[in-house]
Amino acid sequence: MSVESDVMARIIPDKDTVDWIDGVARRLKEKVQEYIDAHGIVAELKLVGSYSKGTYLSNPDLDLFIMFPVGTSREELVETGLKIGEEVLHGSRMYAEHPYTSAVFEGVDVDLVPNIHIQSTENLVTAVDRTPFHTDYVLSKMAEGQNNQIRLLKRFMKGIGAYGAEPNVRGFSGYLCELMVLKYGTFLDTLRAASETWREGTQVSLEPPRRKLEGPLVFYDPVDGNRNVASAVHVDTLARFVQASREYLANPS
Repeated sequence: MSVESDVMARIIPDKDTVDWIDGVARRLKEKVQEYIDAHGIVAELKLVGSYSKGTYLSNPDLDLFIMFPVGTSREELVETGLKIGEEVLHGSRMYAEHPYTSAVFEGVDVDLVPNIHIQSTENLVTAVDRTPFHTDYVLSKMAEGQNNQIRLLKRFMKGIGAYGAEPNVRGFSGYLCELMVLKYGTFLDTLRAASETWREGTQVSLEPPRRKLEGPLVFYDPVDGNRNVASAVHVDTLARFVQASREYLANPS
């Protein structure tokens, strides 16, 4: 058995886990929808993130977007969106680039995020409006079995301490890992591309970019060519990934 097969046997969720998280996600959406309907709120619900794309590892969290129509004021978006999270899930208000509610539902961490239901990323209103487009893009481009190749890459990144765009990691986000596998095909082909051609200043794209960007690694967002998905990746983290890719390909372990 190859190292990849051995790891996949451990990281691919079994049927019981899939059935459980699917049930939690369904009931979460139903509960929020009931509240929206009862209060006459005009909004659509959409699950996004790794759960919706089937690329999650163990203990997945759920990201549920409350998509308000274009023209909704920021004040109404925030007030109504956060109120839903508080009254339905009894969650806590969180303030990053964009306010949202964080809660636990049936033992699962949930982020309830209000946003504007735009039709194009050229018309962004809030910082999170492009996220649903990420989900749709990955699902439309991902071939059968590639979700498990993405899981391998995520697990590899975790193993070398390069997974996550947080300031204390300055590494590869889950969405970036997904795009890397979409670009190169498989986990191993992604490592080969990185070990052979990636250097500081490398530029990668799946769709034509809108303008040239700069950074240690530039991976153009296929749904917004003005954005670098790899903007958080520090040159040291990039070097670590390239070196780890070479070492793994030479001696898989």
